[in-house]
Amino acid sequence: NITLHESLAENTSFESDTFEFATAYSFMDHLFDYKDFLKEVYRVLKPNGIFFSGLNPNRDFIIALEDI
Repeated sequence: NITLHESLAENTSFESDTFEFATAYSFMDHLFDYKDFLKEVYRVLKPNGIFFSGLNPNRDFIIALEDI
């Protein structure tokens, strides 16, 4: 039973303090400004909730690769 919710990562429709765990795997480097996203993560996490972010390459490195 999975429900897909589509929204901007920086502005979701979830209530505050909804989740005990949130994850962002290999996508934060695609955000223009990750600070608003992290504020949203903090908002929707319950107190003492856990946020895991993995595989976030250096954005400047990725941009440099595009110029090759």
